[in-house]
Amino acid sequence: MKTAKCHICGCENEIPDGQSSCCALCGADLADAQAETMMREMSKGAYSTADSATPMSSCNIYLTDKRLIVIPENVKMQGFGLSGAAMAAAWNKVSESLTKDLGVVSFPLEKVSSVKSCKFGLFRKAILINSSDGEMVKLAARNLNEWEGAITKAAGNL
Repeated sequence: MKTAKCHICGCENEIPDGQSSCCALCGADLADAQAETMMREMSKGAYSTADSATPMSSCNIYLTDKRLIVIPENVKMQGFGLSGAAMAAAWNKVSESLTKDLGVVSFPLEKVSSVKSCKFGLFRKAILINSSDGEMVKLAARNLNEWEGAITKAAGNL
């Protein structure tokens, strides 16, 4: 078994010999680093996948040329209780939707239907990202206007 560091999120993954794999944390293709390119990374932010009454959770935010990835700070490979290969196999089944059990968001850019400024509660500024299949995520981060512009540009179909 060998290990491979994900070129998107930096997670160390165990890969059985002779098998290709996806990152167990963010779902990136570990065999082809050029399949998905990092465009923007924010090490700290907050997010919610529900209405404004739901508290926001701390997270790490990544924007690639294929998707927006939000990983809660408390999600760690060691906490999954699965090997990297088993987690990657499970991840392939859910990588294009919100993974509610782990709180990881993988939002394909081709499904983004709108990106707009909003508020979380009374005072906190956020951006609301909606998908064509009815999913949503609210993000609060530094340089929020830059994030809104970058996501809108990356989605391209807005």
